[in-house]
Amino acid sequence: MSIDNPWACSGAAEHKCGSMMFGSASRHRCEVFNESVRATIQSGLHIPCPPWWQCLDRNMSGGHSLAAYARPRNLVYEGKLIEVEGYPDLQYIAVSYAWDPSSEWVQWFGRKVTTQALRIVDRLSRRTKLPIWIDAICIPQDDDSEKQKELPKMADIYRGSMVVVCLISEVDANVCRAVRLSAAIVDTTGYRALERAGDVHGCFSFVTGVDSKALVQLFGSRWWTRAWTFQEAILNGHTFLVGDNDETIPINDCLPIAVVINRKAASTAAFQETVLEKGAPFWSSVAALTVASQRPLTLYEAMAAVWRRQAGVRHDLVYSMLGVCKLDHLVSPNYGLPFDVVLRQLVDASGASGDYSWLRWCAGIRPGDGSDHMRLVPTPEEVSSVSFTGITEWRSAADLPQVAPRVGAQDGVLIHYRSTGVVRSVSASMSLRETVNALVARRYTTAEIWDMLFGLRVGLAEDISSELSNEDISGALVGYLVEVLSGAAKLDGSTSDMAGSYPYTAGYAFTNYVAIAATSWRSGTELVVVVNQNGATVLPASFGLPEPGKQAPARLYELPVECGRTKKRKFVFVAHDGAHLQARATGVLVVSEHSGAGGWQLRRVR
Repeated sequence: MSIDNPWACSGAAEHKCGSMMFGSASRHRCEVFNESVRATIQSGLHIPCPPWWQCLDRNMSGGHSLAAYARPRNLVYEGKLIEVEGYPDLQYIAVSYAWDPSSEWVQWFGRKVTTQALRIVDRLSRRTKLPIWIDAICIPQDDDSEKQKELPKMADIYRGSMVVVCLISEVDANVCRAVRLSAAIVDTTGYRALERAGDVHGCFSFVTGVDSKALVQLFGSRWWTRAWTFQEAILNGHTFLVGDNDETIPINDCLPIAVVINRKAASTAAFQETVLEKGAPFWSSVAALTVASQRPLTLYEAMAAVWRRQAGVRHDLVYSMLGVCKLDHLVSPNYGLPFDVVLRQLVDASGASGDYSWLRWCAGIRPGDGSDHMRLVPTPEEVSSVSFTGITEWRSAADLPQVAPRVGAQDGVLIHYRSTGVVRSVSASMSLRETVNALVARRYTTAEIWDMLFGLRVGLAEDISSELSNEDISGALVGYLVEVLSGAAKLDGSTSDMAGSYPYTAGYAFTNYVAIAATSWRSGTELVVVVNQNGATVLPASFGLPEPGKQAPARLYELPVECGRTKKRKFVFVAHDGAHLQARATGVLVVSEHSGAGGWQLRRVR
């Protein structure tokens, strides 16, 4: 196979690749790349995987326990539909694929099925004698009551199968070779040297330099964009991407590549650039498969990944992520419920399991975007439209009292909260630039200013500093932001140290975070500084905030989420005191020294 030249270096005197430290010496990146490719080829690690059915034969020799998983009701076996109940020890394979909207519906063994599914079963049955589970046949599509019995088993059906075969027409022999070689390069000493140096652009060039066109072809498949395929791809350790001619790629070969591409995409997100013809939200969703294959996702992570995909029915955006969040035992699919009820059931179940991470998305919700009783609940549309990203890990507070699961559709959202004090002052409305200047005048530190303005939208200053250099760079962040807002500095792809259309440049790679910050508040948004006895926060002025002395008292209430490593910041919302807590806005509270808060309470907030 031919290997692309990522930098088009034509000779020793015309290097365009830049340099890198390799061992104790400075080397041209193209030279190290070529050596890495040669070493990988010589080792034989680039040889494509054997066909999926040969891998299946090896898996069967070791046995497979079914006791821990719910069993599907039906399988296709020896050309007919069978009841699994009569075959308690029967092993099977599960199929993952993107539905063809042009496929026709036909009757088969008294059941309405798609012609696409029948063709798939016929094709796979030529390679294996094992029964096959495929949704468009094994779940009765025109029987809602039966469908609702089978859908809660979806995660277990894929976990309990011998292998998962993901049908992707774009997989061919050239794609197989390119993926195998790219995945192997990630394990070379040359690549690891770039990764240790934080060279995002260099890592990207090494991994995609093998054959970027083949990667564009692979990730151009619709299969990567569907909601249900997210969990289908990672619930089983024996999962393969299979082309039309049975070319086979283990999903685990693709995941390291996607992680590298996602780092590049994240570093260009603020400039609205695409990477390998896809935007940053796509790569974020694909890269999240790596985390999901290792541990259950928090609901915040699952929303970020699955809600940037597509589904024919909105309810599927919720039900397709229950398995990866381990919430399938608390929420039962019911397509007859209104979607806002389904969302409330989801977040109530998450809270009952101790996960309030989804509250982080509240920073993107504006009043009027939903009904009053849904004010704190993010919707798929809001999550997918959010332009900002975040590097801070949001965890549930460790000291929450234990409560029995209370999942339902009552008015409001069931959450823990505690008061941090009465609102004492609200500033005049200000632009983003004016707000920065006002906070400087009030003698807040640059880290505190950054956190109040962008802690929820980009990440806390301490986490960004840790990510980049383990030094406090909040002054550089805020200083450069002021220059951007004043027009003294211009941001585009060429100014991002982290993205780098140029060779890697040593130094702080903070300009990308500034670019995200500068565009994270919508154009024309006016902000106010809200102060109580325990600290200050910045909130949007348009959220109907209280004027002290003119309305019923208002308080800042802490939400049950811990922010950052040092936990000095509190995630709060403002609401008027009253019979019902009606959340108005969320923000990061910069806490005064020796400040306290009330005890945790549990009630429905709307």
